[in-house]
Amino acid sequence: MRKILLSILWVLLCCPVVAQRDTVPLIQTYRPMQFLFGFPTDEKPSADNFEIKFQYSVRLNFWHNIGGSEWNGYFAYSQVSTWNFFAFSSPFRDNMYMPGIYCERPLKRDAEGRVKDHLQLGIEHRSNGKIGYDSRTINVLLCNYYHRYDNGLALHCAGRFGVGAIGDDEPLGINIFMRYLGFASAGVSYARDRWQASVVVTPYYQPFGCNVRGEVSYRMGKRYDFPRLTMQYQYGYDEVLLDCAPGASPRSMLRIGLTIDPHVVLFL
Repeated sequence: MRKILLSILWVLLCCPVVAQRDTVPLIQTYRPMQFLFGFPTDEKPSADNFEIKFQYSVRLNFWHNIGGSEWNGYFAYSQVSTWNFFAFSSPFRDNMYMPGIYCERPLKRDAEGRVKDHLQLGIEHRSNGKIGYDSRTINVLLCNYYHRYDNGLALHCAGRFGVGAIGDDEPLGINIFMRYLGFASAGVSYARDRWQASVVVTPYYQPFGCNVRGEVSYRMGKRYDFPRLTMQYQYGYDEVLLDCAPGASPRSMLRIGLTIDPHVVLFL
């Protein structure tokens, strides 16, 4: 995987880069930026299981209109951390680091020029940076498709394929997707005025089950880049990599906090 990433980087650096237009920012948010806190729904709340979750995600747009097409290339880095804030010594339960290289293009626009169909391809590494039994790592190819309707409804589907390992002594290969993460997901969202709701379901197969994430949020201002007050429910194994463990039960978490939508401009 490391050789593949270095080869792609070398090719990109050797190719002529099309200058970005003034309307294309250099740095944006990528995945939603979140700061949430909450408790598991299948345990009695306590100081030991209270968690703060934050997600940080940025993208560097390095190539606009590749070869005169509508394809755009960018690097991105995301991090998800879960923090047992009130437990003794306030440890971080786990961190998930996700660097990657991606490209995307709009497939269809409406009469006002807004994107209705969107396709993304990418290659991504995920790791929790630990060693020994708690070590987790996966390398994955991604394909995401998004379609937006005029009434505020949007549909999303994604596929992924790769290999991974749990601990230093258990290289699961693609079985980490079979047991915990799943190869495909489907989601639906609805936005009206400042309100937004979404559900994403990702099935896994050994044994059969589903990772589920549901959110309801309200934007606290008229501008699209204002934070959203968010309530999130997460069930399954795919929130952080440490949850992927032999014999572990799916986690069930309810959280509330703030979210900043993707593609907010950080620097121009």
